[in-house]
Amino acid sequence: MESLARQRLRQLRSKRPKLSQLDLLDFIPAINPKYDRPEHLEPVVGLFRRAEREEVRALVSVPPQFGKTETILMGCTWLLARHPDWPIIYTAYGAGLAVSKSRIARDYARDAGVELRDDSSAVAEWLTTSGGGFRARGVGGPVTGNPAKLLIVDDPHKDRADAESALMRQRAFDWFTSTASTRVHPGGSIICLHTRWHEDDLIGRLSKDSSWEVVNLPAIKADGTPLWHKRPVEFLERAKSASEYDWWSLYMGSPRPRGGGLFRGIHHYDELPKRYRVGKGVDLAYSAKTRADYSSGVVLLESDGYYYVADVQRAQCEVPEFVTRLKAADARYPTGSWHWFCSTTERGLAQLLTDGGVHVNGVLATADKFVRAQAVSAAWNEGKVLVPRDAPWLRAFVDEMALFTGVSDKHDDQVDSLASAFELFRSGPYIPPRARNGGYRFGSDRGF
Repeated sequence: MESLARQRLRQLRSKRPKLSQLDLLDFIPAINPKYDRPEHLEPVVGLFRRAEREEVRALVSVPPQFGKTETILMGCTWLLARHPDWPIIYTAYGAGLAVSKSRIARDYARDAGVELRDDSSAVAEWLTTSGGGFRARGVGGPVTGNPAKLLIVDDPHKDRADAESALMRQRAFDWFTSTASTRVHPGGSIICLHTRWHEDDLIGRLSKDSSWEVVNLPAIKADGTPLWHKRPVEFLERAKSASEYDWWSLYMGSPRPRGGGLFRGIHHYDELPKRYRVGKGVDLAYSAKTRADYSSGVVLLESDGYYYVADVQRAQCEVPEFVTRLKAADARYPTGSWHWFCSTTERGLAQLLTDGGVHVNGVLATADKFVRAQAVSAAWNEGKVLVPRDAPWLRAFVDEMALFTGVSDKHDDQVDSLASAFELFRSGPYIPPRARNGGYRFGSDRGF
């Protein structure tokens, strides 16, 4: 017997317009008035329209924060409202993320009048009374036993570090070809959408097969106008200035290969500012006894949005000798700790220097040196990072910056030290427990 609540819900739905009859562009604001018609994503909307009547195999790149996922979830809901017997599989880079999106899609489906089974309405897998439904899975996870009329792959790469890893890219590709794509019905559709990260990311790899339809929606169109009026050119230019490497991949859908010079030009200062904040970065040779590799430390001063390279220590020497060098830099700039992006096995070396009287904060690196250098190289190329006109260390420092490409560079220790120091100004200083009692403070001994 039908419950009273279900009777009332059915009566309310019967009194409003049939949402499933609306075009997808109109369906979205009808379901959620907070969202406008995503006309800037018309090519994406068109894929869902076509999937209703024909097989679609499409690879779509969209800039971040342009409404892509919301449109996808609405597209799946729209199809289920029109075809409640369709099985749809939605995947994202992590199972937790996929499930959170599934919860949103389930709410939209209920609002659109899709009848869900009472005994199968879990967040990760909810079914309709007509036999269709929505299953959420993480990339790399199992989808066996679950057929699909439509497979959605939404952002299969978690972040830059994940996409820069050849191993993680291969895993995503293997999962897609051997597991996910094999679950699609004959005549079913596959739509893979993500922001681009790398030439060999999932879209990059799959697009080598000419059977795929490739759709790229750059943030700034060929005529110089923005893709979406809510992301004006001025806003996008700030994203470009932060990292050109990210700009061309994430925002323009055209990843650039490594190999070109990352740091361009040289900008000098004549004297250091009187008021500043201090950031210190190091890149230490792996072995405590090695003389084959360089250890380096960079002191960076920030004042009014400009960054002054005040001191560079670099040597092929054993740890005790390098500790002496860092202590000398600490005496000149006695604030804060040295910041180091290190591996798990290198953390012991950070502790060794700390025991020697130089506090080194070892932070586990999650990306390689090329990726870590993006932020400071963008500031460098804007003329925001300045070097002195003369210093004993200047030539070796500038030469390394000019030659750094991220591809088998002979030396990159000073680049990483600079990136580590610069990161402190972006993410906030590390303050060791003893600093809170007055030992160190992040800032200048000249007024900050």
